Amino acid sequence: MVVSISTTVLNPAFIVSELDDVPVHTIFAEEAKKQVPPEAAFLLPLIDEVAVDLEPWAREQMAVVVRAASVYLKGQGEFSAVISLVEAKNYLETRLVEVMRESPPPGLEVLDPQQLDAFVALIVQELDNRFPDYMEITEAFLGAETMDGLRVAREFSGYVTWALRLLPVVALLAILLIALIQSWRGRPVARFIGAALILAGVAGVVAGYLVRSVAPGMLPTEIPPEVSAVLPGLIGDCCHPLLVYSGIAALVGIGLILLSFRLRTAEA
Repeated sequence: MVVSISTTVLNPAFIVSELDDVPVHTIFAEEAKKQVPPEAAFLLPLIDEVAVDLEPWAREQMAVVVRAASVYLKGQGEFSAVISLVEAKNYLETRLVEVMRESPPPGLEVLDPQQLDAFVALIVQELDNRFPDYMEITEAFLGAETMDGLRVAREFSGYVTWALRLLPVVALLAILLIALIQSWRGRPVARFIGAALILAGVAGVVAGYLVRSVAPGMLPTEIPPEVSAVLPGLIGDCCHPLLVYSGIAALVGIGLILLSFRLRTAEA
């Protein structure tokens, strides 16, 4: 389980690749539309259109957030992700000028080109005021429920990190202890180690299926629906290495027990 978590949940590259099917541009679009005042409702369709064109940019910014979350979960600092809005703002302003000149909203078609340009300049200035060039996502920006979940995950991540360091030593000592107790006799040593591997494999499989069944119902409600829709699949993919490693451990254990029948003990 420890290896599975370290190669999936704590691996930013894995998480970013798993989010390929998430329409992250719509998440940014919804957040942007929240900043639009009612009198500028005509901008909402334009934001949706621009968001589609800016999908590569949105994925880059999502990767920044994922890496920041990874740093936080590993206990290497507070949660802080700085995303750039420069490209999005410039593209939105360019498209705004083009759309306003090609097809002004109802009521503005009576303006002459100079008046229309002045009106567009006011909108662009307002966009600059509402959207900074860079936005820092901190713990204060995230909801309380989300941060509570991240803190629990961070604590668990610390256990995983220590387990990764200690498990090889513990496994080696356990094998040596079993060998010493059995006076280095091949048959009982193979059987003891094989039985332990089978138990570990079965426990891993059970744990994997339990996580896949229970974890989706424990996700914070503050997560955007676009992300929550794919999280069950992400959880399943995270558990897949655990199931594979557990199956391998169980097969190796069975192999050792079968091998033990071919070994002769010292008494024989």
